[in-house]
Amino acid sequence: MPPITASPSGTRLCAPAPRARAIGNVPNTVDIVVMRIGRKRAAAVDDGVSLVYLCNPNNPTGLALPREQLDAFIDRVAPRAVVLIDEAYNELAADPAAQSMLHRVQAGDNVIVTRTFSKIHGLAGLRIGYAMAPPTLAETLRQHVMSFPSSVAYAGALASYDDRAFLQHSRRMVAEGRSLVQEMLRRNRVRYLPTEANFIYADIGRDADAFQAAMKAEGVLIRGVYGPYRTWSRVSMGRLEDLERFAEIFDRVYNARAA
Repeated sequence: MPPITASPSGTRLCAPAPRARAIGNVPNTVDIVVMRIGRKRAAAVDDGVSLVYLCNPNNPTGLALPREQLDAFIDRVAPRAVVLIDEAYNELAADPAAQSMLHRVQAGDNVIVTRTFSKIHGLAGLRIGYAMAPPTLAETLRQHVMSFPSSVAYAGALASYDDRAFLQHSRRMVAEGRSLVQEMLRRNRVRYLPTEANFIYADIGRDADAFQAAMKAEGVLIRGVYGPYRTWSRVSMGRLEDLERFAEIFDRVYNARAA
């Protein structure tokens, strides 16, 4: 996620920068590092910062910030700036309610929580989501709305939101897909991060763009280099039959060089 560096008013907006430090050779995006140096990072949010953006669970790592540590960060930062928590992948986490910052919105804190219908609901093509915020913040958001979803998007979102059976089915399918891909990665001794999202971030040990091209030659489209991590590739979950095909081609392409 690239940093947001300016706004028309001249104040600054803070977002995770496309860089990180490694802890035990596992990449951690800035919002993960925040929790290890929380007071120092929070102190960097001065009066010139108007908004701090965090994605939890994170993209592209799939890692989730512990609730108590994110609460502590909000305690220090929210009095000075709006904290926007992007919970696009929250419903796919092991314990969505425990990881959500919705309780901070309900408490009236300077916090916005956003969700999308593009992930667990499977409505990415409709481009619709929603934000939850205290009344004063919600009114500010309304005054700056720049576009509106179509009536079809509204209807689809409302129907999906109440379809508990479909959402449970989506969670099961994503979990099965993750297990399938994780087993394939373990079989190939490829290191990957534990994920709370609908994708897996793995270190394939070679240039991810070159590997992407090799997979494309076999009829499989995957993500190449993501940010500064040249050997890490993100794999999103899809239909199980497609993931089975992916695993088959990955095995062949990954082991071709060794052969």
